[in-house]
Amino acid sequence: MLDARRRHVVFVTIMLGMLLAALDQTVVGTALPTIVSDLGGAEHMSWVVTSYLVAETVTIAKRLLAEDLNTGLPQRARELAESGTA
Repeated sequence: MLDARRRHVVFVTIMLGMLLAALDQTVVGTALPTIVSDLGGAEHMSWVVTSYLVAETVTIAKRLLAEDLNTGLPQRARELAESGTA
């Protein structure tokens, strides 16, 4: 079971992630019509969305890899397993 401090850290981390996702969607939703019109029409919208998702996925994967290299994969795996048992 997680103590109160760790529970608060997990809660704040989840809330910050949700805030960043909402801000991200706001920025993309605002910029998307301009980007698509610059590319020449709505038929290019799927390419814009796909390239954005690929770039975001690669960035997240590289960040997680760097974190695992810094903290050590076994330690990180143990922490994730412990947090999942709460």
